[in-house]
Amino acid sequence: MKGGVGDQLTEFATLSLLRQWKMPFEIINSQRLYQSNRLPKRITRLYISGGGNMGSLYAECQSLRFRASQMGLPVTVLPQSFTDPHEDVDLYDTVWVRERASLAICPSARLAPDLAMSARLPARSEAIVRKCGVYLRQDTEALFPEQRSNIGDPERLSTNLAAYLDLIAPFERIVTDRLHFAIAAMLMQRQATLLPNSYNKNRSMWETWLGELGCGWAGHPDELPACRRKRVSNNLPVAGDLSKRSPRSMPPEGLARPPMEIRTCRPLEFNDDVYVFADILLDGDAKAVWFRVDKRNRRFLNDLADPFLLAFLQLAMRKNRSLWIRNAGVSAGLLRNLQQFQRVWSLWHKEYSEVEVYADSISNVEGKRARGEGRAIASFSGGVDSTFTLFNHTQNKLNRYKHNLSHAMLVHGFDIPVNDQASFESVRQQCKQVANDAGLKLLVVATNIRDFDFDWEQGHVSAIAACMHLLSGGFRTGLVPSTLNYGVLYPWGSTPLTDPLHSSNDFRVETDGADYTRVDKLRLIRKWATGVENLRFCWVAEPYDYNCGRCAKCTMTAIMLLIAQASKKSIQPFPQSKRIERQLETFVVSRLDRSDLRNDLDRLKSMQHKPGWLEKLLIKLEHE
Repeated sequence: MKGGVGDQLTEFATLSLLRQWKMPFEIINSQRLYQSNRLPKRITRLYISGGGNMGSLYAECQSLRFRASQMGLPVTVLPQSFTDPHEDVDLYDTVWVRERASLAICPSARLAPDLAMSARLPARSEAIVRKCGVYLRQDTEALFPEQRSNIGDPERLSTNLAAYLDLIAPFERIVTDRLHFAIAAMLMQRQATLLPNSYNKNRSMWETWLGELGCGWAGHPDELPACRRKRVSNNLPVAGDLSKRSPRSMPPEGLARPPMEIRTCRPLEFNDDVYVFADILLDGDAKAVWFRVDKRNRRFLNDLADPFLLAFLQLAMRKNRSLWIRNAGVSAGLLRNLQQFQRVWSLWHKEYSEVEVYADSISNVEGKRARGEGRAIASFSGGVDSTFTLFNHTQNKLNRYKHNLSHAMLVHGFDIPVNDQASFESVRQQCKQVANDAGLKLLVVATNIRDFDFDWEQGHVSAIAACMHLLSGGFRTGLVPSTLNYGVLYPWGSTPLTDPLHSSNDFRVETDGADYTRVDKLRLIRKWATGVENLRFCWVAEPYDYNCGRCAKCTMTAIMLLIAQASKKSIQPFPQSKRIERQLETFVVSRLDRSDLRNDLDRLKSMQHKPGWLEKLLIKLEHE
């Protein structure tokens, strides 16, 4: 259930626990819940996320819970507070509450702490520069909206969890009526004093849990000496303070259209993960983008804003907005290459314009130096092209110029929605098996960049490069498996011409395998049983961990696999040959597929015994 930034603390803690317990799950947003009459059979129970409020105060949330109860599945409500008794709890299989006042309103519920309290945050290393910070809410639950000492409502001062925690970091003590803000302060080993809100939640949470854990309580801000002073400003020193930057790092005044801003935040270590956040500001709207890696891989993280520049440059070009990177620098080498990339891209695609890029600093020292003695990382999804790249640099005897490939990178949030953990976990296991068989380590990145207005077909390599640059503290080269081969190059998201223009001076992005057709790739990897058995190339199947066997992509891959395994005289019988014949009638063979087949056409035409699907394919290639 969508909430504020503070509710992200509960959400991230909950998802972290589910991953830790290896429970398969899928996040269902409110839009999908309202639009669906039934959910997939793989979903057997609905959990309403905790940290919120039950009762009639928030009608939209109550309506969403009612909708969930009508889906024909048992519903468990994770720890919440009751604003009042006006909710039919009999609709739900199990209700958890987070404090005793709510348990008195709903005696049939079960008591458990707010799940945000399970989060683990590392102690912040920066110096404490102020004694006390007062942050008070400015909404329907506020009791002290005119308090002069109030710095502001943390929900309005931040749009992501990292920025939320940055508000706490400079202070020795936090005074707040925001429950999750007080919990976050305690998790960061700061002193916290909780104030009441408009109903029983804060007082009861303090009496039930927080008081025993060292949180203070005050009935009114004026009970505290720090809150009786005049209103304080929030002019705190932050990374990348623009007042200390050269004017040339800022967009000039008087631009016809305001720039798209990317405001980066320091990495946030949260339980077993590290999140790298930035806020994307466009036309007054702010939305958080993030990358997530296992904290064991934190040593690989680059400390520049290059990943965000790569992820959002094409969106800025499509909207004809200059791009302003704040609170972090970008590498000079990447900027030079992206200038050339923009020229090429705008010539190929008239809907894209060249735009200016501004940054707080431009670094000739390209972030953390690679620590891998020339190591390489390859993008890997389980498809034919990426499986070949792993094979090409670990087992292919024909390749005399192998990179020192050590890791395969799998991204959650590209072809599998970042909300679908169940499908992704199955795919991760498959990919891990393939990577390990090739002697490589699988490195997982998760991101929500596809939640933005993203043209995936044209921008997917920029997204891949963004994830690779995120990890470039540990590698010198990133390998992008080729889709196009040199025999069929045309303006598209990934080409051997434009992929390398995503490089910086210290980290090279290279296209791999463009000198092979897809049939050639299958012919080489066909004896690698682990690689072939775990191929996943379908984008239609849902869940996403198998191949549907019916779509154009599945049909053409099956055909190419048959051709790759064919002898000089014939193709072995295939149990689904009749299905392939029928499916060939339903789609047009793409330009790329024609190119992948071209090296084998003469041999296929000369075969004496052609199966029916091959006859139909040859006719299709000749007449379309």
